[in-house]
Amino acid sequence: MKIKLPAWLLLFAMLLICFAGCGGTAVSEPSASTEASAVDSGQASAAEEEAVSVEEPAQVEGPISAEEAPETSTEEEAEAAEPEVEEPTGTDALFDYELPITTDSPEYTFLLGFNPGVSSFIEGFEENQVMQEWMARTGINMTFNSVHPSTAAEQFNLFLAAGDLPDVTDNGLNYYNGSTTNAIEDGYFADLNKYADACPNYMTTIGASPMIKKALTTDEGYIAAFYQLQVDTVSGEGMMIRKDWLDEAGLGIPETYDEVYEVLKAFQSRGAISPMLLNNSGTWSNGAFGYGYDMNGYMTTDPMLSLPLYVVDGEVRFAMMEQEYVDYLTMISGWYAEGLIAQDIENISMFQMCTDRVINGETGYFYSASNMLSNYQDQAAEDGFELVAAPQPVRNQGDEIHFGGTSFEFEGRPAGAAVNSWAVNAAAEEIETLITCLDYLYSPEGTLLANYGVEGISFEYVDGKPMYTSLITNNDQGMTMDNAVYIYSLQYGAFREDYNRHLDVASDEVRACADVWTVSPADNYSYPIDFVFLTTEESDVYAALFSDISTVIEENILKFITGTNSMDDYPAFQQQLADMGIDQIVDIYQAAYDRFMAR
Repeated sequence: MKIKLPAWLLLFAMLLICFAGCGGTAVSEPSASTEASAVDSGQASAAEEEAVSVEEPAQVEGPISAEEAPETSTEEEAEAAEPEVEEPTGTDALFDYELPITTDSPEYTFLLGFNPGVSSFIEGFEENQVMQEWMARTGINMTFNSVHPSTAAEQFNLFLAAGDLPDVTDNGLNYYNGSTTNAIEDGYFADLNKYADACPNYMTTIGASPMIKKALTTDEGYIAAFYQLQVDTVSGEGMMIRKDWLDEAGLGIPETYDEVYEVLKAFQSRGAISPMLLNNSGTWSNGAFGYGYDMNGYMTTDPMLSLPLYVVDGEVRFAMMEQEYVDYLTMISGWYAEGLIAQDIENISMFQMCTDRVINGETGYFYSASNMLSNYQDQAAEDGFELVAAPQPVRNQGDEIHFGGTSFEFEGRPAGAAVNSWAVNAAAEEIETLITCLDYLYSPEGTLLANYGVEGISFEYVDGKPMYTSLITNNDQGMTMDNAVYIYSLQYGAFREDYNRHLDVASDEVRACADVWTVSPADNYSYPIDFVFLTTEESDVYAALFSDISTVIEENILKFITGTNSMDDYPAFQQQLADMGIDQIVDIYQAAYDRFMAR
């Protein structure tokens, strides 16, 4: 037998299940003023009001006499008559909104860093297909302030100083000069727990995974932003190598640093100007290429903060103060002196800047993304050009890698949940409506829109599965697939990412990259930089000390690599960092890590 329950009752029961006993996370009572709340208005689509199966009562054979019949009260009989409903839990409980969410056409503002690589195709994010469709479906209007990523933090702080904070800020938590707790308690960003009834799909999504819930909840119990949620993804970035050059030299794909050295010498002999490309921080993103030395030496102080931190047996370490980093830097400086690394390393900060060097045959070993593979091959100047993925090298054959690429792991699973975030201005007018419209992107319908765009334009169904059209995979306007995804769907943002959208259209070569680069170490040393939250006092100490420390590090690491500074002077450099307070920085992030693990 099947029964049909009202959508509002299903949703209300679901919310009770999801939020009961959430480890100190405060969840507000449903607000009567929430204009678009799915709880108050019952705005679930007919598709989500499907019948819920219940078990038939067991059949009893033979009559039961009055003496045998158990005595029950009227109240007990009424309870017994009510069937037990199997209510949806976890992400199965997500629902679609009845659209539009509002008919009042409220106006909002949005600040975000705009990818300069698509500026020849669109002028701003207001031309993104998903954003246009999202506004049309939900009924809101959004004015986008699309700025170059390098100026986004500056623009944010100008708005903040003028008391005119945008209603939504892409990566606002990174731009805010203070702790996340500060940002919420001082009234700048909204604590989404306070508006849990206005974003049930988001709360259900993060509540379905204790891992994600733990990662996104501050020590005080705040949820400070909508995040792009990625779980169990594969790695899309890593080392690439010229397979045709290897074959020519009779060499295999290198797996150790000694083998890499041999390969680079061979590439140099055949005329490669820069046999290897290396980021000016000394490693690639998140410490890649240095993983084999059991440390993360990557540092950037741009708005997407990354610090050279890692954790061994619960102890937080700062790479520049550790012997593993000294050994690695000694090797790199020696390779640079032999001309094996690009001699203008100071000019290399992102792998996207290196396309010309790759396609013109200047380099044969470098860090890149799998979605750039076809771009390199299509533009290559040499016949027979062939690239393949190379593994992260280790010091000795068989050594274990203790870093899993871009993901921090705990409880045995990757926690790539903070790729991107959208923070909401706590003072935004009609804030519940705004939050509910953002929540739409976590609904089944909104998730499809965010990942694939609009049916008939950027995707079609193939055997019941959404698949990108040739507009994305083979664009005739000169867009790379990366560009097309950014313009016609959401490449980054606040939504649930379906990673199959990348793999379903991937070539065998791209899939092979994922197989080589994806590592799930049993003992992961990655520091959860995206998931820790500093206290106000810690943020103040960090702000007072680290700006000067980071400047000294950036200036000196390059000098050690290029030979301007001798490695014999490295102990004096470490002492300088110690005198500037590096131990206090480590203590701050140790305390933050301990709090994170105790959540």
